[in-house]
Amino acid sequence: MLLAVELSTAEDIAVPAGESVGKTPASASGEYLFHQWTSDDGLPQNSVVDIAQTTDGHLWLSTFGGLARFDGVEFEPFDSIRNPELSRFHLSLSADRENGLWMSQAEEVVVLYSHGRFRRLTSQDGLPGGQGSRVAVGPDGTVWAGLPDGRLFRREAGRFVEFAGPPRAGWGSLWQLSFDTEGRIWTEQGGQYAFLENGRWNPVPGTGSGLTTSAMMPMDAGELLIQSASQPDWLLRSHSGRLVPEVRLPVPSPQSLSLFRQRDGTLWALNLGPLWRRAVGEDWKQVGESTALASNSHRRLFEDREGSLWIGTDGAGLFRLRRRAIRAVGTAEGLTRPVVLSVAVRTDGEVVTAVHGRGVQRFDGTRFRQDSRPPAFDANQLAWSVWPRSDGGIWVGTYGLGLFHLPVSGAPETFLPSATPGLIGGPIAVLSGDVGGGLWIGGDEGLSRRDPDGSFRRWGQAEGLLDVEIGAVVGDGLGGAWVGTEKGLNHVTATGVRTYRRTDGLAHDIVRSLFLEANGTLWIGGGGLTRFRNGKFRPIGGNDGLPAPTIKSLLADDLGYLWWGTARGLYRCPLSELEDLCEGRRGSISPTRFHRADGMPSNECSGAQPASWKGPDGRLWFATLNGLAVVDPGRLPRNPMPPPVVIRSVEVDGRSFAVESGRVEIPPGPLVTEFRYTALSFVAPEGNRFRCQLEGLEDADREMGTARAVAYTRLAPGEYTLKVTAANSDGVWNTTGARLSVVVLPFLWQTLPFRVAAVVLSVGTLAGMVRWLSQRRLLLKVARLERDHAVNRERARIARNMHDDVGASLTQIGLLSELARRQISDRAATESRLHELGELSREVVRNLDAMVWTVDPEHDTLASLVEYLAGFAQDYVRSARLSFRLDLPPRLPESPIPAAARHHVLLLLKEAMNNALKHARATEVTLRAEVLDSSMRLEIRDNGQGFDTALAGRFNDGLENMRERARLAGGECVIRSTPGSGTLVSLDLPLSPT
Repeated sequence: MLLAVELSTAEDIAVPAGESVGKTPASASGEYLFHQWTSDDGLPQNSVVDIAQTTDGHLWLSTFGGLARFDGVEFEPFDSIRNPELSRFHLSLSADRENGLWMSQAEEVVVLYSHGRFRRLTSQDGLPGGQGSRVAVGPDGTVWAGLPDGRLFRREAGRFVEFAGPPRAGWGSLWQLSFDTEGRIWTEQGGQYAFLENGRWNPVPGTGSGLTTSAMMPMDAGELLIQSASQPDWLLRSHSGRLVPEVRLPVPSPQSLSLFRQRDGTLWALNLGPLWRRAVGEDWKQVGESTALASNSHRRLFEDREGSLWIGTDGAGLFRLRRRAIRAVGTAEGLTRPVVLSVAVRTDGEVVTAVHGRGVQRFDGTRFRQDSRPPAFDANQLAWSVWPRSDGGIWVGTYGLGLFHLPVSGAPETFLPSATPGLIGGPIAVLSGDVGGGLWIGGDEGLSRRDPDGSFRRWGQAEGLLDVEIGAVVGDGLGGAWVGTEKGLNHVTATGVRTYRRTDGLAHDIVRSLFLEANGTLWIGGGGLTRFRNGKFRPIGGNDGLPAPTIKSLLADDLGYLWWGTARGLYRCPLSELEDLCEGRRGSISPTRFHRADGMPSNECSGAQPASWKGPDGRLWFATLNGLAVVDPGRLPRNPMPPPVVIRSVEVDGRSFAVESGRVEIPPGPLVTEFRYTALSFVAPEGNRFRCQLEGLEDADREMGTARAVAYTRLAPGEYTLKVTAANSDGVWNTTGARLSVVVLPFLWQTLPFRVAAVVLSVGTLAGMVRWLSQRRLLLKVARLERDHAVNRERARIARNMHDDVGASLTQIGLLSELARRQISDRAATESRLHELGELSREVVRNLDAMVWTVDPEHDTLASLVEYLAGFAQDYVRSARLSFRLDLPPRLPESPIPAAARHHVLLLLKEAMNNALKHARATEVTLRAEVLDSSMRLEIRDNGQGFDTALAGRFNDGLENMRERARLAGGECVIRSTPGSGTLVSLDLPLSPT
C-alpha cells in the first residue's frame, strides 16, 4: 500500500476502499510530497541500509531483515532461508550495466545476483579468499572491489584482478568507494581522504587523522565536499591543497549528515529534522519536515533514473520525494470546513466557494474569508452552488432556501420559490449562466431559467424533460441549454425539448457533467464519456481506455487537454487523442490520473455544478471533499521516460514457472495460465497502464488498465508469444515492452508421431471396418430373417389364440344356442342356457380385448401393463363376488415392456386368479405391484386353503406353466403356500431403462 504523506485535517472525508489517507507532514502543502513505505507495506524491515537500481528498472533495497526488489507497488523479498547464498545483513548494493546486482555483506562476502540467481564469489573469481569489503560500479560501468587489506581490484573479462595497493600503509579496509563526475575513485579512512588517478592513490592535502568528518561528496575537477565536526556550519571543499569553507549549511550539524548531489547539481542535506535542498545558484530551502524523518536517523539518499529522490531511514522505512503536481488549498488557508461543494472564479481572480454547512467563502490567493451579510444570508445557511455575475455579484443556490444574489456590496437579494413564480423548489445544486445574461437553475425538482429581464420560467416532465433530477446544465449559445438528468440528456430550446438516451448513442443514461467547446462540440459525462457533434453521438467506455469512475465535472485547459473530476481523483486526456479515437484514427486513449499521491487534498471530487472552473490565469480549480485542488497546467511535471516492462512470473494451475530465460514451457492441458508483469516507473506507479497480447491466440492488444496480471484458460498446445507494453502515469508508452516465448506442450495423443501412428492405425481400422461392415450386413440380413420369423411366430400365436380361445368359445356359444332353441319350452333350462351364453360372450370379449392389448405398441410400458392387469383382475373377481384389494405405487416408470412379455405376464395372472377362485376357495384376493431398483415385483395373494408345495400333485402342471410364463417374459416366478394359510405367487420382472 502506498502512503501519501501530506497534510489532512479534513472533516467528513470519504476515502474509497483501497485508498490510504496517509501520514501528514507539516510541509505537505509545499512544493514536494513525501511518500512512505514500511514493513506494513511489504518492506522486509524498517531500517533501509542501501538502495540501488538495476538496468531493468527494479529498485533494490537492503535492510536488516533481508533484501527486497521493488516495482513501486509490490516488494519481492529475498532472505537467507530461501537463498542460502545471502547473509542476514546486506550493507551495500551496486548495479552494473549488465543488470547484475553486487552485494557486499557484513562478513565481507560478495554476492552477485544475475539472471535470476544468487552466487557467492570465491577465489576462482579473482578475489583472494573470496572476500571483499565493498563492491562499487563506476560511471563507465567498471566494477571495482575494495578488499579488507586496503587493496583495490578491478573486474576484467569476468574476473577480478589487482589494480592498486592500499592508499597508504596500514590503511585498513577499503570500505569507502565513491566517484566524482570525471570518474575518479575517492575513499576515506579516519579523516584521511585520497583519490585514484592514473593507477595511483593521491592523498588530499589538509586531511588526516586529526580531521573528524561525517560526510563526503565528490564533486567536479577532482575536488570534493566534506562535512566536518570541527566546522559544523560549513561544507568544506578541497581546493589547492587545503580545505576551505565552500557552502554554509542551513543549520549547524555536528552529528552525522547525509549529503547527496543529483545529476543536475542540486545538493540535498539531511540529518535529524528537515530536509534541505540547494539548487545550482540558489540558497538552501527547506523542503519539508516529516515526523517520521525527524525522529529517525537517515542512512541513504538515492536518485533513480526518472529523477525521483529516495531516502532510506533507520527505523522509519523508505521515503520517496517528488514534486507536487497539484496544490491543495483548504483549512490551512482558513477554510472553516473542508467539504467544498461548488467553486467559481471571478474575472478579478477571486475564488468563490460553497462550503458544506458554512455558506459562501472567498479565497484571495492567500486566505479564505467568510461572506456573512445578515440577515438574508449568513454562515449557517446551507449554500449548495455558486455562479459569478458579470457585475461582480454572486448567485448562490441553497438547499431548500431558494436562490440568493450576493452583490458586490450591500444586502443580499433573496428569491424564495413560494414567492417567485417559475422558480423551482428544493435543493438548487446546479447553476449555469449563458451568453445572453440568463441564469439556468437546476435541482431535484426540475429546471428554471432567470431571463435577463428578471422573470423566471420552469420546465419539468410535463414540459418534456426526461427527469426532474437535474445533474448539469450548459447554455448552447443560442438561448437554449443542454440539460443532463439521471435518465438522459435534454436539449431545451424555444420550440420545445428534445431528449436523448443510451439507445440514441449516449455512453450512459446518467448525465452529471457537460462541457461545450467553442466549436460546438459537446462533451457529456456521467456513467461514461460521450462526444456529440453534428447530430451524432460517439460513446467512450472501458474498452476505449476510459477509467470506470462516474464523471462529476468536465473542463478544458488552455493547452488542449480535457479534464474530468471523479470520486477517485482527476483525469486528464488530450482533446486530440479523444478526437482521434472518435474518428477511428486510434484504438484507445490513455488518460492521466491525479490523486492524493500527486497532491490532491482528497480523491473524491464534488458533484454540485459548477464543481470545477478555469480561472482567468489559466489555472484550474476543482472542488473536493477536503478543500480545493488547484492545477497549473503549464507547470505540471511530466515524466517523458517510457517505463521498462518486466514479465515477472507465470503461474499454471497454482504452480509457478521461472521466466528469466525469456521462454517458458507449460505442461499439457493447462486449465488457467496467469502471467504477472509490471512497469518500472516510480513517479506514480499506481497510475501505470498496460496492454497485453498473446500472439498466436489474439490478433490485437488487450487494454488491461492498471491490472498487473492477465489469465488465459485452456490454452491449446502450440507456441505463443506474450507481449506486454506499458505507459507511465503521464501516458508515455513503451511500445517495445517485454516479450515471453510460451510453449504449451501437447499430450502424447497430440504429438506428430502419435498422429502418424493414428493415421496408420486408422488405415488398418478402415480395412477392418470394411470387413466388419460386410459381416454386419450379413448379420443384419440374418437379424431381419429372425425378426420376420418372430413376426410369423407372433402371428401364429395370435391365430392359435383366436382358434383356441375365441374359436372354441364361439363353437360353444353355437351349441348352447341350439340347446336353448330345443329347450325353449322349458323356461328354467332356457334361462340357464342364456346365462351361460352371456358368460361365454363376456369371456370372448375379454379374450379379444387381451389379444388387442397385447399387440398394441401404445401399451408397451410398465405403467400400461400394471394398469391393465389391475383392471383385468377386478373384472375377473367381480363376477365371483370376492373381496379384492389393490396395492399399487403412486407413480410407475415408463419402462418399455415387449408385447410378448406382456402376453405371458397376463396369462400368468389369469392362471393365478383361476387357481385362487376355482381351487383355493379363497374369499379375498390381493394384487400388489412394487418397483425395485431395476425390476418390478408383482404379487397375487389369496386367503384360500393353500397347499403343500412339496406335494402339489395335480397342481404341478399349472405351477410349472406359471414359472414357464415368467421365464418367457424374462423374469422369475416364486410360489409360496402353506395349507390353511393361502398362496402367494410372486413375479420379478427386470426393467429396461426408459
